Amino acid sequence: MAPSGLLYFYQTVIRPVAEYACPVWHTSLTVDQTDRIEATQRLAVKIIYSDCDMVQLADLPLMADRCEQLSRRFFDKICDVNSCLYHLLPVPFAKSTRFQKSFIPYALANFQSL
Repeated sequence: MAPSGLLYFYQTVIRPVAEYACPVWHTSLTVDQTDRIEATQRLAVKIIYSDCDMVQLADLPLMADRCEQLSRRFFDKICDVNSCLYHLLPVPFAKSTRFQKSFIPYALANFQSL
């Protein structure tokens, strides 16, 4: 299979599995966990192009950047008054560090001020 076909397969079948529900978990990842996810993408590109430094050729954003983008899009959707999640905004003061790193407090602090 040609590299473009394999890249398409990666982008449509494998990457969505890795990104599943990323607005929920990506803000709580440690640096080590983020590095492991990035390593998975680098491995996929290495397999597709048979060269270890081809991420630029594949023109794939970093998984962390992609998760941030997906989270921003999700937050924009729940900011719509007609969204069933709109009543969750704004959130009361986050008391624990774990809650502060969860999606809604993170999104309120970084994506949009209500």
